[in-house]
Amino acid sequence: MDDHFWSALLSWWPFALLMAAWFLFGRAQILSLLWTPTLSEGNTPESSSDAAGGNSDATEDLPWFAAMEYYALILNRTYKIFAMDQMLVGATVRGLVISPPVTTSSMSNQEFWARTQAAKRYERVDLTSAKFLRMHSANFQIRWNDITATEFRAGRKWGMGNVPHSGRLVLHLRSGRKRELILLGRQNGNALKQKLNDRWRPS
Repeated sequence: MDDHFWSALLSWWPFALLMAAWFLFGRAQILSLLWTPTLSEGNTPESSSDAAGGNSDATEDLPWFAAMEYYALILNRTYKIFAMDQMLVGATVRGLVISPPVTTSSMSNQEFWARTQAAKRYERVDLTSAKFLRMHSANFQIRWNDITATEFRAGRKWGMGNVPHSGRLVLHLRSGRKRELILLGRQNGNALKQKLNDRWRPS
């Protein structure tokens, strides 16, 4: 009797594992919707200026691009990535993004992905400071001399579904690690790669 019970139990473990992953994945979606408010289709960047004081985001004057990075196999984060004088800085502006059932023209603009309430938290914050890193555990700072190579990979990324993207920018780090940044919306990956190369590999 016991042998049959354990045999039946073991035969069900893949299903149980799948259901557990699905539960965690679904919960992450709900939390991301609750804690990472984003612009709706009708709330465009032009209409979302700082109504309180009319002050624009100080970080808007810095060169940046929108990118997504996978983590924990099935999850992802969206960054607004700034090319500073001393380093490349990634500010987390969205939690989990799921593939939309349909796409809109605004999704091809990288500002659609980076203009969020979370992004406003970085206004008037020194992006090269330790305070910036404490604002979100996923924020990062990579000094230019820690990058040994950049690589642009055109084509679609598996798992992105209907999310518009323009290939991947891969950073090869001195530590041996890689960071794969998926370029959101329509971006010129080759031109971006060259701009980063000019930063970490000055002529």
